[in-house]
Amino acid sequence: MYWQNLTWRKMALGDLRTMLYWATQDLAMLRYLDLAVSTGRAPNENYARELMELFALGVGNYTEDDVKAAAKALAGWRLPMRTEPTATVGIFDTRRAFTGSVTFLGKTATFDTGAVIDQILAQDAAATFVTRELARYFVSPGVTDAYVARLADGYRRSKYDTKTLIRAMFMSPEFTSPEAYRALIKSPTEFMVSTAKALGAPSNTSQIIRGYGSLLGQNLFDPPSVAGWGDSASWISSNTMLQRANYVSQVLGSVRQIPSAAKAHERHLDGVLAPGTVQEINNTRDDRSRWFAVFVSPEFQLK
Repeated sequence: MYWQNLTWRKMALGDLRTMLYWATQDLAMLRYLDLAVSTGRAPNENYARELMELFALGVGNYTEDDVKAAAKALAGWRLPMRTEPTATVGIFDTRRAFTGSVTFLGKTATFDTGAVIDQILAQDAAATFVTRELARYFVSPGVTDAYVARLADGYRRSKYDTKTLIRAMFMSPEFTSPEAYRALIKSPTEFMVSTAKALGAPSNTSQIIRGYGSLLGQNLFDPPSVAGWGDSASWISSNTMLQRANYVSQVLGSVRQIPSAAKAHERHLDGVLAPGTVQEINNTRDDRSRWFAVFVSPEFQLK
């Protein structure tokens, strides 16, 4: 999982084709989605299905026959053996591969891994699906079809250069629109890290974050499924808000020298506060209690 995390960080703003290829040969992916045991004689469909459903096309944009065909075409990858200790990605073994042609997403040919990915990206649904997922994460859960279509068109024309897509998204009027302001809820990790950064990132905070991840519903490197965690609305409940407050209390209690909180509401809440939040902050007696009021406010849970 450590190597997979490094891969995502390295590939985040590159092109989608390269990312999908690296995902296919990623050791964690090979193990957990059974591609490492998939052979031409006995193809396993797990990775082929998730590649299209979760990573590139979305439900409804492929058929069961496409899954079977992709499983055959992708067969042959395996995990490194002990005699190959320097390998950090999977190894393609032609002896385990499928030989012959398949019909995949409307095209009949002899496919290798790269050709499978190329055929996926040749579908209009690919740019639309990835764009919508990113827009829902960065802009708003309720992005319009027209907005997604506009960004997706540019993404296709850029040959799936993700940096180009992100730049267009962040520069779009929709990104700074009133509808997008505070339309998203911070994940537990975002909440915990932003709290720590506001306090100057105390050295022991990483241990506290590690302990509170599961209590808040996001145990790092251990998602509930290959699809990851749910949407932003699932992060907030009466229980998780209590745990967020407990986390804040523990972090504040671990900081020996609390930074001034005089401008905390302006810097971390944009100075845009509900009357109830203003009252809570005005009722504080010192920097520690003022920081607590800022961190547990409804506004700080949003992004």
